[in-house]
Amino acid sequence: MIERKGARCGLITTPGFRDLLEMRRRNRRRPYGFEKAFEPLIPREHRLEVEERSGPDGTAVPVDLDSVASEAGRLWSAGVEVIVVSFLHATTSPENERSAVCEINRLWPDRPVFSAGEICDEPLAFERTATAVASAYVTPLMTQYLEDLSARLKDEGCSARLSVVTSDGGLVEVEEEPTAIRTALSGPAAGVWGAQRLCAELGQDSFIACDMGGTSFDACLVSGGTPALTRDRELDFGLPLAIPVIDIATLGAGGGSIARLDTSGRLEVGPEGAGAHPGPACYGKQKLQATVLDADLILGHVGNELRLADRTQKLDKQAAYQAVEERVGRGLGLTAEEAATAIVETAEEKMAECIRLLALEKRVPLDELVLVAYGGAGPLHAAGIARDLGIAEVIVPYRAGVFSAWGGLLMDRRRVQTDRLEVPLDENGLKKLRNMAESHASGAEICSKAVTRIIHEVEVSYNGQGSGIVLICDLADMSEEQMRHRFEERYGQFGTGLPDHPLFLRHLQTTLIAETDQPVDGLLPKGWQGGNGVATGSREIWFEGSRLETPVYNRDALEVDKVLVGPAIVEEPGSTTVVPQGHAASIDSNGSLHILDAHAIAEKMA
Repeated sequence: MIERKGARCGLITTPGFRDLLEMRRRNRRRPYGFEKAFEPLIPREHRLEVEERSGPDGTAVPVDLDSVASEAGRLWSAGVEVIVVSFLHATTSPENERSAVCEINRLWPDRPVFSAGEICDEPLAFERTATAVASAYVTPLMTQYLEDLSARLKDEGCSARLSVVTSDGGLVEVEEEPTAIRTALSGPAAGVWGAQRLCAELGQDSFIACDMGGTSFDACLVSGGTPALTRDRELDFGLPLAIPVIDIATLGAGGGSIARLDTSGRLEVGPEGAGAHPGPACYGKQKLQATVLDADLILGHVGNELRLADRTQKLDKQAAYQAVEERVGRGLGLTAEEAATAIVETAEEKMAECIRLLALEKRVPLDELVLVAYGGAGPLHAAGIARDLGIAEVIVPYRAGVFSAWGGLLMDRRRVQTDRLEVPLDENGLKKLRNMAESHASGAEICSKAVTRIIHEVEVSYNGQGSGIVLICDLADMSEEQMRHRFEERYGQFGTGLPDHPLFLRHLQTTLIAETDQPVDGLLPKGWQGGNGVATGSREIWFEGSRLETPVYNRDALEVDKVLVGPAIVEEPGSTTVVPQGHAASIDSNGSLHILDAHAIAEKMA
């Protein structure tokens, strides 16, 4: 979707709203400077209008089905592969939108047509339409991919039921034909739920999950044991995602992020990246761009080759030196090692600031959290990020490079159902809310597994507000007074409440959960007991202006509960962990590596 390589889509909409996708909210990607015009996923010639109109109160001018047929025919003739129908106020008056979709399906039964209101129940027209278009844009590609994968698994004799991870942290079987857009952020979501399961085993219900790969850094702050969901997320500028997704903050900061000096001579790292091809300078395919991985190689954080899951990637240290010296060191008057230190510290401070803002928004003290680091580059920088934040403990899961994939295996089966209410908080409103909740909870199974837990989340706001506060509620026993008290208590954390102002029930989200019995240590080799803990070698790493000879350990050979005193390097296929000076690390029986700073070590020994 980001590369604009999806299906050719067409849009049929209400008169006057043809340019909605292009107008957006009239915001800019950057506040200053020139930039090219925004290009929506559907060009203007494929966005057409038909006669219809629905009001927010349910009144409607019936849709002109002859016009629908005519305009749909024009779109198919123009080479469009998918059509989206999005009418104004379709969440409260869906009849026109449904009629238009049914008419197109009747005339062209073998072609994909989507109702925006069926994909997304957001009442705001731009967000709903943009989300539906994004889903339609990737649906043909995703459908073909899943069909090919299912066929290959069948040919290999695999009879297991194929499921896909969704962005809200659930699993959906392919036979259920999951909405494509629900999988947009499935990778980061799987990592967060893997971290949740891991921390639950360790008795830790508040943590930060950090996934750093080659191009991006994803962070999620979890407080109270359950990752929060949001409906306010952008896939890219002008591409909102108005469906439930795990509340994850993303930065353009990864191992391949490019370091450079801006026009004022200030060092910047990211968001642009070198990608896999040509990749960092140390890959030997370019010497013009310095990246975070080049800096890590110069500092000795990674060796002269990377141990990947399926191969070994040899690294060119000389190319890394040349790129860092020319692109950063020369302009700042620094040696290659000093410039590499500046690159790494800048990247780590950017990631730390991202987490700091999350903690401020959620009003969670950072010193109460642990940092769970995974991804190919996460363990390299986890201790540095934690140091900047004042976090005492870092946890690096076993096989951190593929932890997000493993998190998908650990996830409970989840099905999320949502509906809009928009009713006052009174006796009648609560009755409607409970009836809706009972309807949501009527499913007995998810992916052939029995439902074991149900969570109801209600969005409540003062009358007239644009957005509300989400409360997790036991609806069977909650009274009007109790819900108001809960709302005003939460609202008081962010602003001044209005005790006499009427409240509205805006939205209900029900999560059905079928808990999995997959063990947390499922990635460990069968019968794993740890090793002898002997270092496999050593190399020099740059630390505070000088090089220190540092032992290198094979993670699979570490002895359970044996303490490694930093500096130390721990290597495994797919990732490398840095244990800095002033820190110590040990591995537990689940294979997780715990890194503690000096203060935490002193407290533990006291």
